[in-house]
Order: sequence, then structure tokens, then C-alpha cells
Amino acid sequence: MNRRILFLSSASWSFIWQRHHELASHFAKNHRVLFIENIGSHRKIKLKDVNRIWERLKNILFSRASQPVNKPQNIVLIKWFLLPETNSIFDTINARILMKYLKTEFPSKVDAIYYNIPTKVNYQLLQKYPDALRIYDNMFNPTAFGKMESEYAETEIMALSVTDLVIVNTTISFSHYTKIHQNVQYLPEAVRLDRFFLKHQQINRKENCLLYFGHISRFHFDQELIRGTAVRHPDWKIVLVGPVKDKYTFPKNVETIGQVQHQELIRYIEKANVLCMPYRKNDVMKGVFPAKTFECLATGLPTVVINVPELEKDYSDVFYIAHSNEEFITLCETAMDENDLKLRELRQKKANANTWEIRCQQFDAILEDAMLQKRGVRA
Repeated sequence: MNRRILFLSSASWSFIWQRHHELASHFAKNHRVLFIENIGSHRKIKLKDVNRIWERLKNILFSRASQPVNKPQNIVLIKWFLLPETNSIFDTINARILMKYLKTEFPSKVDAIYYNIPTKVNYQLLQKYPDALRIYDNMFNPTAFGKMESEYAETEIMALSVTDLVIVNTTISFSHYTKIHQNVQYLPEAVRLDRFFLKHQQINRKENCLLYFGHISRFHFDQELIRGTAVRHPDWKIVLVGPVKDKYTFPKNVETIGQVQHQELIRYIEKANVLCMPYRKNDVMKGVFPAKTFECLATGLPTVVINVPELEKDYSDVFYIAHSNEEFITLCETAMDENDLKLRELRQKKANANTWEIRCQQFDAILEDAMLQKRGVRA
């Protein structure tokens, strides 16, 4: 069945690959997908926003929007045409721009709307398509919004009132949303094996290398922990791959690569002895299931984790779980000396059971059941 599905994404198509990229790519195999890139959060304009606003205005005026090379053919991408959602005037302009493209790409109807941040513009679009299946894929710990609370908490309540299906990836979120919504489904993260699976008999490393890949932001990434690890082990090479949100001076044995394409991460993984998730201890991390969980397991490499309670219950047999900075360093030392082929096979077995192929099949079943419920037919 060829459906028309609108994705209101919290990130650009070329940003770090996330679950909405996977789901959009999956749907594009059999359906037509309109992927709207990140329009930001509702807040006051700051000096750093001026250049971004100007670039998007030029895109609107001159209809400029480059298409990424890794975009599936059946996805229509609205790239940088929208203004940052910083005030009610921009909200109105954004809504009009989106409606224009929707009428062009989906002239008859929209079958489903997927969103993962409850912005005001997203809420306006949800209201305009009451017959579409409206899906909220929650990505944040709802009990610890922090700075996002004032931006999204009120709008989320409104958005949930017109949402048909809520998808969550953590147990904390599932517990929270089942109390306030009638249809909540648990759908954890997953992995693309072709991008992360390692054959360990072919690995030959010449130095001790500790690798982190993902966002590098003081909001969740513990720079001091990495610095302490680097100082303790100046003979180690510590590599950080991902967009750097906050400037920080690391010791010389720490290399910051910056953002790379998702499919290029394997080049750095092949040179690593140990992977790590050096997260801060805060309320937000209490309800996070890292997107890289099964990606790390697919490599088979030892991974040292700190401050991720969601992983302690079911994954302590395959991850090194630290409860203090000192223990983190100690476990990294232990992991560097690991030589357990059976343990690596166990990690990859768990990854094999959580591929995006499997997860998308699960999502298809959830979607079809929700479609039937919306039409008043029980599966």
C-alpha cells in the first residue's frame, strides 16, 4: 500500500544518523515520505541565530536546497527552508511554508504524521490533518526536561491531545506516558549490522585506543572524565568522533575528529580496543537509552558505560558498568586487556536480535494496528 507519510524531524538529514532517519528510509521503500528538517525550538532570538536565520531566508527567497547523496529516492526533503522557531511570527510563516509544500507533494491527503519534538508548528500541523495517524516518537526523559521544560511541556500536552500513537524507547518514558495516553508502545533503539559488525580475527591494533562516538556536549558528555582518563594514561590514544557542541581543551593524547558520516564510523571502530559512553550523572541520563547501545554491541568490542541506569538491568553481562569516575578508568584498564571471544560473540548475538530490519517490522505491526484502531476496527 502506497501511503503518504510526513516526518517532522528534530534533526537535518545529514546530521548524526538517528531512529527517525532509519524509519523514514524504511517507509520510503514502499511509501512516499516528506521529510521536514529541524526547525529548532521556541525561544528568544540570540546573536548566534542571526546567520542561521539569514541563510534560511535566502533559501526561501531563492528556492535553494541541496539534496544529500544518501537520501532514498522516494523521500522528498525540505532542507533549510524553514525559519528557526523563535517567535510567533516565524511560527506562522513556517506553518504557511509547510502547508504549501504539503499541498504540492500530497495534494489528496496525508496518511500519517510522525514527529519527535512537540513544537508549536508541529502542533498546528497535527490539527490540520485530523484524519491522519498522528505519531509521537518521544526522545526525551519526560520527568527531566530541564531547559526544555518551559519550551515543550505545555505544547506536549496539547500535541498529545490530538496524537493517536506514542512511541517510546525507555522504560521510564513508557511508565510515564501510559498514565496520560491510551496507546503507548515500547520500541527500543537498534543497529545496522552492515555498518558496525566486526570480524575479530581480522583485527590487528598497534596501540591502546579508547573511542567515543556521538554528540560531544557538556549537557551529557563528561569532558572532565575523559580528561582524567587521558592524564592517567598518557600512553593511550583517546579518539572522540562526533559534532563538538562545547569547546574544551583536552590533553595531547585526545583526538577530536568532528562529525563523520554514519557509514564512516567503522574506520575508527576498527582501530579501537575499547568503546566508551562517558556520560554525566544528571536527571536526563536517568531515562536515556543510548542510540549507540546496539551499535557498540555489534562491534563485539568491550564498552565501558557510566551513568546510564537503563543499561544496568539487562546489559550488565555485556557492558562494563561503572558507578564512579575512578571505577570508569579502572574498567577501561580491564577492558584494554580483555581477550574473551565468547563474550564478544555474546555481544554480537544481542545486536543480531536488535537490528533495524527487525525493529522496522515491529514498527510496521504497531502502525497497522494503530491504523485499524483509528478507523474503528480492532485487530
